Amino acid sequence: MNVATTPDSCTIQLGEKLTFDHHVPFRAALKEALAAKGVIQLDCKSLNYLDSAGLGMLLLTKTEAEKQGRKVMLIHINSKVMALFQLVHFDKHFNLAESI
Repeated sequence: MNVATTPDSCTIQLGEKLTFDHHVPFRAALKEALAAKGVIQLDCKSLNYLDSAGLGMLLLTKTEAEKQGRKVMLIHINSKVMALFQLVHFDKHFNLAESI
């Protein structure tokens, strides 16, 4: 997972999958994002599959960001992943942006 920072935001580029197998690199990317400033963006452009552990990692991101008074955005979401996010009501907990 790549992390890119600007003065106003930090973006974590997610891969094709976000599952339990990805929790170690995800936590490292989250740690880096939390050390930066501004909005944390999770770029879902490549994301095609996530399991319950992946959903949990996204919720962890939101929880940790809120402790710092920061917001989390999920961006570049494809229609398949957007349908899952809506099914589990992530649209009520996250800013879901730039659907493609």
